[in-house]
Amino acid sequence: MLNQTAANFASFTTTTIVATATLHTVPSTIPAIIPATIPASIPVPILVSTSTSTNVHMDTHSLREERNRKNRAAVAKSRAKQKALARSLEEKLGKREIENEELRGTLAGLKREAEELKELLCLSTMLCIFEHGL
Repeated sequence: MLNQTAANFASFTTTTIVATATLHTVPSTIPAIIPATIPASIPVPILVSTSTSTNVHMDTHSLREERNRKNRAAVAKSRAKQKALARSLEEKLGKREIENEELRGTLAGLKREAEELKELLCLSTMLCIFEHGL
């Protein structure tokens, strides 16, 4: 009877492949003609359409391509953010360097003024001593 069932499947259509599987491994989504007299451990032929398997392959391929495209887009977006952050940090660094140079110039000017004030204080003190001492 099993041979007859396999022969029926083979002659069913030219775009059909006959595969065998044990009954307990047949997924419920795959249609199978199982005679009631076949025990559970005997291999049973299963109809598998080549067009269906091709579609499944194409679907997984397109899903993989879509996932890869999304990943590439996410990487590009991340790189763009990193470049923008790097530019922003470089601009801030440039501004800080300019501010530091200005502050160094101001500090040098203040040091000169402090030295001048010390000299003036010494001169003023000497003048007071001479005025009160004479």
